[in-house]
Amino acid sequence: MRVAILSNHRSGRGRATRLATRLHMALHDAGHACWQAETCGREDDPRMREVIRDAELVVVCGGDGSLRTTARAARDAGAMLWHAPAGTENLFARHFGMRRSSAALLQAIDRGTRSALDVWDADGHAFLVMASVGLDADIVEEVARRRRGPQGRRHWLRPIVRHAVRWRAPRCEIRDRSGRMLRSAAGTFIAANLPEYAARMNPVARAVGHDGRLDALLLRCRSTVGLLPWVVRGWLGWTRGACEPLPVDGVVVRTDRACHWQLDGCPMPGAARDRLVLQRDQDPLAVLLPA
Repeated sequence: MRVAILSNHRSGRGRATRLATRLHMALHDAGHACWQAETCGREDDPRMREVIRDAELVVVCGGDGSLRTTARAARDAGAMLWHAPAGTENLFARHFGMRRSSAALLQAIDRGTRSALDVWDADGHAFLVMASVGLDADIVEEVARRRRGPQGRRHWLRPIVRHAVRWRAPRCEIRDRSGRMLRSAAGTFIAANLPEYAARMNPVARAVGHDGRLDALLLRCRSTVGLLPWVVRGWLGWTRGACEPLPVDGVVVRTDRACHWQLDGCPMPGAARDRLVLQRDQDPLAVLLPA
C-alpha cells in the first residue's frame, strides 16, 4: 500500500515526529511504499495535496487540528485516513479506537476495513468532530494565540481560569437555511459530527458521523456558573435528551456579538464573527478502521 505519513512537530511536545519516524520504519519493513512529511497549517496549502496525491492511506501523527486540515486533501486524493494520536485530546482517534502503535496500524491495513465519515464545512473550513461557540471556543483561541511551541495540558490552566472568571455567554440564534428560527438563547452552542469532547465530557453523545446531519446542544446559561451544571450532566451522560438533530442542509448561527469559534479543538481561522454557516460537504471521507 502507498502510505503518506504526516506529522505536526508541535504536537505532543515533539512526540508526533518521533511517532511518524517509528511508523515509517515499521511500514517500510512490512513492504509498504511510504513517505514522510510535515503537516500544513492551512487546509488549502497546495503542498499538502502534492504530498498525498498518490497515497492510498494518509496517516496523521498529531492532534485533531492536524487531522482537520488534512481531511479534504486525503478525501480528494481517494485515500483513507488514520489518526496516530499525538495531541492533547485526540478525539478522532478516541472515537474510532485508533492507537499510535505500529502493530495496530499494520493490523488495520491487513484487515482493510473502512468506514465513511461526513465532512462538515464552517464558512469554508472543514471539521470532522464538532464546531462550537462559547466559553470553550474563547479558551481555545487564547491557548492557540499564546502558543510558542509544543504544549501540554498545563498550558490550558491559566486560560481556563481567566475566562471562567469573566466570561459572559453570547446570545445564539440557530436558524435553518430558509431563515426559520430553531433555537434562541444565551449560552454555549455545540454542533457535533462525533460524540467525543474534551475531558471526556461528551455533551452531544447521540452524534453519529455518517448519518448526514449534525446533532446539537445549546447549553443555556449566562455565565460560567450556569455552565457548570451542564458540565456535570455531560460527564454523567445526562444531556442526551437535550440534544437534537439539525436540518440535513445545515444551519446559520448568529450571535449578538462577534465571537470566536472552535473546530475540532482548534480556533477557527480568521477573525471573530457574529454569523456562521454550517453545511455538509457532498463527498464523505474514507476512514481506515482498527482491526
